[in-house]
Amino acid sequence: VVGEYFEDADAPLESGYVVGNEASRNVLKKLGFIPSGFKKTPCLSRKADVTINRVILSRETWENDA
Repeated sequence: VVGEYFEDADAPLESGYVVGNEASRNVLKKLGFIPSGFKKTPCLSRKADVTINRVILSRETWENDA
């Protein structure tokens, strides 16, 4: 899916995970995503705000790691 994204886009791919979700963090890290900041957002299932660790992946990083 990431490869398909970069076939048509030059902009970095953005993603994120809820702080504390180590499984999601590990998957994104293995793909080459790097931290880009934090964001608070409402979570309906928790009925509270959660902190999202935002991450980005550049085309250059993707191509170098592929």
